[in-house]
Amino acid sequence: MNLLRWLVVILSIFIAVILQPILLTRLNFPGATVDLILVLICAWAIAKGPIVGASAGFIAGLLIDLTPPTEPIMGLNSFALVLIGFVVGLLGVKPSKSFFRPLLIVAFASVVLIMLKAALTSIFESPVAFSRVSELLFTQAIYTSLLAVFVIPLVTWLDRKLGPTSRADELRL
Repeated sequence: MNLLRWLVVILSIFIAVILQPILLTRLNFPGATVDLILVLICAWAIAKGPIVGASAGFIAGLLIDLTPPTEPIMGLNSFALVLIGFVVGLLGVKPSKSFFRPLLIVAFASVVLIMLKAALTSIFESPVAFSRVSELLFTQAIYTSLLAVFVIPLVTWLDRKLGPTSRADELRL
């Protein structure tokens, strides 16, 4: 990947980290909140592969950990988002003409992220009420899938506008 593309990835994640608490968490949807950061990490991972997905997850997790209010244990968000970005990059790297495959991958990633964060929070901080977590799983999967309908094509379009599309062209840069 070229430098311009990395800057766009970092800038898009930075904007998502700012918009998430300011705008999206204030929407009063029942259940979970809309997770733009997760959808953006998944979109970059599907577009560019597991290395970019893991890098985007680390950058987003680091920014989330550094923005107030911070969690007591730094790195939990980074760890969870790196794993999600890498796995989604592995699952989504295969070319597919299906419109629903990326949406299912993002929905699956949102469910895994909630369960992973709940497990890590239970281990390192304090016990989590898993009955509340089970309520969030369904709504989180729906919200992230609906947001992915708009974000994934936008990231794919942006990726095409930024330069070469084949791996051989990228390696030549």
